[in-house]
Amino acid sequence: MFYSLNKLERGLKPYYKLSNNRLGFKSHKPRKHKNFQRYHVTNLDNNQKKVKKDSNVKSNDVDDDPSEKTVYLSNFEVEDKQKVIIEEFNKKLAKDPNDVQAWIEYASFQDQMHSKHLKQIIKQKKLSIIEKGLAANHNSIKLLEIKLHLLAKLLPADEFCQQVEAMIQKDQKNIILWQALIKMTRTSCALCKVSSILDLYVRCFSIMKQRSKQNPKYYDHQVLRLLFQCLIFLRHAGLWEQMWEIIRINLCLNLPLDHDTLKSINTIDEKVLINMEELVLTSKLPLNQLWLRIESLRESCHWTSVDLKKVDISLIGDERRLVSAEETTDFIYPTISKDSSFRLIVFSLLSLKVPLLPTRHCTIKDLELEDYSWCIDSLESVLPMIYSIIWKNELTSRLSDKSVIADLLEGKLISGPQYLKFHPAQESFLEFIRSVFHTVAEKLPPSQRTSILIWWLRLERLLVNIAKSDALCATNRNKKLKSTIKSFLKKAENRNNLHFYREFALIEYELGSLDSCLQILKTVIQSQDNSSLGHEDKAALFSLYRTILEILLMSNSEDFKLDIFKDIMKSLKIYVFTCFNYDSNMSVEEMLYNEILRFLMNPITDELEEEFFLPNIYCDILLCYSYLLHYKSNNFDNVDDILDLCDRCLMHCAKCERLQERFYETKVTFIQFYQSRVKNISNVLIKTVREALDKYSCNFLLLSTNALFETELPFWKWKIKSAKFNIWSILASCLAGRARITYLRNTGLSDTYEAMINKMLAFHKAVSTNEEVQDCPLLWKLYMLLLQEHNLCERKGEDIYYEAVSQCPWARSVYISASEVAPQNLPQIQDLIKEKGLRMHVTLEELDILRE
Repeated sequence: MFYSLNKLERGLKPYYKLSNNRLGFKSHKPRKHKNFQRYHVTNLDNNQKKVKKDSNVKSNDVDDDPSEKTVYLSNFEVEDKQKVIIEEFNKKLAKDPNDVQAWIEYASFQDQMHSKHLKQIIKQKKLSIIEKGLAANHNSIKLLEIKLHLLAKLLPADEFCQQVEAMIQKDQKNIILWQALIKMTRTSCALCKVSSILDLYVRCFSIMKQRSKQNPKYYDHQVLRLLFQCLIFLRHAGLWEQMWEIIRINLCLNLPLDHDTLKSINTIDEKVLINMEELVLTSKLPLNQLWLRIESLRESCHWTSVDLKKVDISLIGDERRLVSAEETTDFIYPTISKDSSFRLIVFSLLSLKVPLLPTRHCTIKDLELEDYSWCIDSLESVLPMIYSIIWKNELTSRLSDKSVIADLLEGKLISGPQYLKFHPAQESFLEFIRSVFHTVAEKLPPSQRTSILIWWLRLERLLVNIAKSDALCATNRNKKLKSTIKSFLKKAENRNNLHFYREFALIEYELGSLDSCLQILKTVIQSQDNSSLGHEDKAALFSLYRTILEILLMSNSEDFKLDIFKDIMKSLKIYVFTCFNYDSNMSVEEMLYNEILRFLMNPITDELEEEFFLPNIYCDILLCYSYLLHYKSNNFDNVDDILDLCDRCLMHCAKCERLQERFYETKVTFIQFYQSRVKNISNVLIKTVREALDKYSCNFLLLSTNALFETELPFWKWKIKSAKFNIWSILASCLAGRARITYLRNTGLSDTYEAMINKMLAFHKAVSTNEEVQDCPLLWKLYMLLLQEHNLCERKGEDIYYEAVSQCPWARSVYISASEVAPQNLPQIQDLIKEKGLRMHVTLEELDILRE
């Protein structure tokens, strides 16, 4: 008997279609497109053989491929069009060689004429065109900036500096040439040394001082901007003592103040510091960790020069703590125009790491800080993104989450002395900042004095919010803060200032005292005499009404104070018809609506540059009107009317940039309020924020709101658009990515968590090649922090160290962070710090001696 076995057929192989739209999958490797060949080599003998083999081929079948014909013709047509465009440019420029924009467009057109692989040839072609344009337009700033930008890409650093030095010899007054020379010297690893860069600043200062009498306001602004850049460079190099002495002497000279003002500052006792260092040295930590601990301890405790009359010279082991007159004399500048004192104070406080509160696009533009990426080295600069001074509710909670803030504070993103994280000199440095605020404010006119003190109170409110993640030191500091502000408000010059009471009430709100906050606002509002208020007092009082309405309406139903709300409604009605001459029989909503219409019908002027800390009365009127409509109609059916009213206000302010930016903030605030209380209209919010960011790309409220959208996106929708945005938008995206990672870690979504980490690594890699922002020290420190947090230092730490140091060779904090991710290179890092002349408090050799 024979048995037969039927063969089993192989089952069909499953076909998987992979695409970019599938979660967690990447499509198969795409085919490389063949480059189009303009010229072809054809072997005629082979063609003849093919024809002979196929004798049945008809003559009609031998025609060329029609698609190839169209390709060839289209390329020839492109060349013909390019020739026509070039002829048009030549005719236009021959007719009007002074048309600067035409020269720039002609240079930009070279990108379309040549292949992208021929970058050097394109740049050389552009340079020749720009140089011809400069020959016809000697005073064109735009053409000169483009020329310097192209030269920096084409030439090595030393040759570039030689050419710019030769140009400076012919035109010593040109600040653009000086800035280009300083920038190249600072960013070049081979040329960057503290002494050489300071020499360039001294030379530039001496020339700019001579020119200041011709056009005082213009040259004051240019010199103060140059002074600010020099102060930031000293801070980055770790030379805090020299930086503060320059600031102090300039403030004493220009405000004016007594020569010894701000000189006697209480810092940590040297003996206490030595005892703390001995504890560190006896901890038996590895040598690299010992060095980092000693460095961070000393840099956080030393920021003022030593007074030899008060300190024992034997306890001072660092000669750089002694600042001589020769180190400061060349940087002292007496301002000439009256408006320059306020700008000098703003620059001084920014140098001391006090962020602008709030930070607006127009403010950055007015202060000429657009090219500011290299100045950002510490976490304090981005704090207004984490905590919004203008508007805060549960929608912004993800960026200001305690775990997110704690990770940032623990990530060693703060360089030098600081007031955010607990350390032995934290309170001393904070008291120092407060004394600077109060001292300089007393020498200013009333409105400017109010602005500076509002800035200080907002800083205190920000610190109260940050301190919630550090409960150990929050309690004692908060008690001391309340007593400080109360004594401040008891002074005669501050007793009647409504702005100060509003900020004090908001501090109480941050401390968790809702009843105390409402009581302060209600008492101040009801104590005002509405018949004798000036314009500034009216604006301040409306900001109080807006604040109390926001707090009441945003509170939970259990905490809602109906009796207070009714009292405020009555007070607001009396205030509006008294101050703006309306009939008392009208409702409050009608009065406010008519006041908005009056604003829309009358011509307006833009805000003053120094008023960016003060509230705007028309924005507050619009918000109060919106809040009252919400209270009257719970369904809020007229939301479209409110949005239309906001759009009309935006159109009315089209020529007033500062005011229009405020109204964009107002519209975003209202939409967020509507979302939190009624229903989600995120599409309207996203559209409004994107529209506003197109015009005001450095506004921190808009950037933080946009970052919130990014935190809610899945990782495959998280796009890297670093080339299109400025440094602030990139930092906002970085914070959003970190918040997203923290959220995924806390929720336990491990796969998505790992994918988001990879996305952030790709984001940082793309940003590091962006020429506009790759010189930002904080961005590199965030990159290195990401490697540390996820144990990637062994694989990528050394490569990132080399890249970071090559892009930011002047920033001491970058070297300190690099020693964390590449500890095996610590001797090399220390050698580089010495070579560049940066501040180093202790060497490895000294540590060995101290340990013994």
